[in-house]
Amino acid sequence: NESWNETYLDPSVFYIKGKYEATFQKQIPTIILDELATKAEDYTCSANA
Repeated sequence: NESWNETYLDPSVFYIKGKYEATFQKQIPTIILDELATKAEDYTCSANA
């Protein structure tokens, strides 16, 4: 059996009117999302190596 470490995602970003509300009204450049995905993948791979 393998045990995987997972990155924690704070669910409060999905709360409407929350402190860190996620919204499509605020544009996020896709390059930032690409970098975030790469960092998350690198972390997961190194944590589970």
